[in-house]
Amino acid sequence: MTQRKSPPFAPAAAARNNGFDPEYDYDLICASFAAAYGLRLRLPEIRMSWKEFSVLLTNLPAESQLARVIAIRTAEGEELNRLSAPQKTLRDDWYAWLNKRTTTAEKAENGGQLQNTLKSMFYERLTIKSQA
Repeated sequence: MTQRKSPPFAPAAAARNNGFDPEYDYDLICASFAAAYGLRLRLPEIRMSWKEFSVLLTNLPAESQLARVIAIRTAEGEELNRLSAPQKTLRDDWYAWLNKRTTTAEKAENGGQLQNTLKSMFYERLTIKSQA
């Protein structure tokens, strides 16, 4: 039996941005492929290239289970306010998992970026006030 090569998975920062991680979401991927394409990914006879898998994954219908979960995870503004309690729990669980995977260096980098953004915002305000 030939073992399948796993593709390299995205770091936590990429997963945070796109609301998706292939390892974390494997069950959702399998369910969505079965519903959308009739493919049972867990069967050993199902073989496809990484490129074909990526194309199918990218083009899952918006109604797929995976697409709906990603929409919940990436909700912002009014969409975020309209989430139900179970949807908020799903979203919170996702961010808790991501936080565990985020390295100390990534956290420091993100904190530094936030600090620089806040500095520039307040500096701009002080500059505008002093010019008035």
